[in-house]
Amino acid sequence: MMPGSQLYWRCFLATALLCVHLLVSGCGPTLVSETLGELPDAGDGSACRYQAGAYALPRDLLHIEIRKNVTADPVFYAAQDVTTLRTADPSRIYCLDFLGSALANDQIAIGRGTDIGNNATSSLLLTRISSEFDDRTLQIANALVDAAARVAVRPRGAFGVPIDAKNVELVVGQFDFDPFDYEQIKKVNNALESLDHCVFLDPTNDPYVPPWHASLCTSAAYAPSKDPPPYHGLSVIKAELPARSEALRGVLYRPLLTHKLVIMKRNRDPVGAAWQLFETKRVQMTNAAPAFLLEINRSLFVNRTMDIDFANGVLQTVKIDKPSEAEAFSGFVLRTVQVIVSIPVRALVVGKTDAENRKALIQAQAQMIATLEAYDQAVENEKRRRQAAAGGTASPTRSTANSIPVSDSSGESDLSACLNTAAALENPLAKCTEALQGGGNFVQ
Repeated sequence: MMPGSQLYWRCFLATALLCVHLLVSGCGPTLVSETLGELPDAGDGSACRYQAGAYALPRDLLHIEIRKNVTADPVFYAAQDVTTLRTADPSRIYCLDFLGSALANDQIAIGRGTDIGNNATSSLLLTRISSEFDDRTLQIANALVDAAARVAVRPRGAFGVPIDAKNVELVVGQFDFDPFDYEQIKKVNNALESLDHCVFLDPTNDPYVPPWHASLCTSAAYAPSKDPPPYHGLSVIKAELPARSEALRGVLYRPLLTHKLVIMKRNRDPVGAAWQLFETKRVQMTNAAPAFLLEINRSLFVNRTMDIDFANGVLQTVKIDKPSEAEAFSGFVLRTVQVIVSIPVRALVVGKTDAENRKALIQAQAQMIATLEAYDQAVENEKRRRQAAAGGTASPTRSTANSIPVSDSSGESDLSACLNTAAALENPLAKCTEALQGGGNFVQ
């Protein structure tokens, strides 16, 4: 067997074993196969059926570093290096079984993140699914083999070690945490308080941030909560991740949302509020978004050059390199699968360039996000209406936007039913809102 073939099969087998990178034997993070055969049944339902392997949804952590300037008078603390870190959500692992087919003999390349190096993310995060194998696969594998001899830990200052000889700044705290997890951010703020800092995400005009964030820097110190408040800002998003069976229809991912991070600093002056604004920063994170499903027909990969690109688990673009055939595949359905009612949108029109496809995806995701916000507002308004009708106290809502009727019998909103009917339209939200607010039914 030729040396190149040996590398090929070592990579194939290692990736099939849930992406365990055996770098010492020359394996890279890309699986390439002409046939995705079935794996033996583990019997407990935990293993993937086909050799395409497993993946996870992305989850972002906030990284904050606190430094102490010991030469200043008085000594002070400052928040530095505020960034986000992409990780894999370990809550549920999904399989790329939709790619497997006994009749398929086309070449499939599956790219993944890496567990090593300065820019390590996770080998469970997708970077690419392609129907065409090219030389970049072996180049990536060889690069990782070379990198194995010089693995470096992420460079961070050690606690108490000077990082600036002139100002004598000491790193006194480093925190990596999920800000949407109530227990995590409360513990972090409890620790930050002794370092004169407090952080929260601003829920103003951002319905994806839970309202409880607004009180994080004004409430009492951390105490374990028996019933922590909700993780998601939108009430229509389910707390539980989608079932593994959803991955049989395509690829699951979370889109990026932009939030406003607020960093407060203790006011040592006896005049004024106890906490004062230190800095605000825009951060992009996937956590608050529900899981989306890009439904993909496996036949689209057969005898065609097709690329689905991800940035460590976040969908970037979908491309078919045969424009003459693109019209036949102009509709990929983007669907929410972590919402009370699944809302499909005819999302992606395959264009001739990456820029066109990227623009189409951005527009589709923005449309989906707007639809979710409208649906959430409809549910909140309906709760308020029913409470008022029953003589109860109405719960506050974010706005006084016109309500979209909600069915009293099945609990499914007329909006969601209309959206399912209008999924093939360019803007189902506008069509359904117009029809329902006019008191009529949508007719396709």
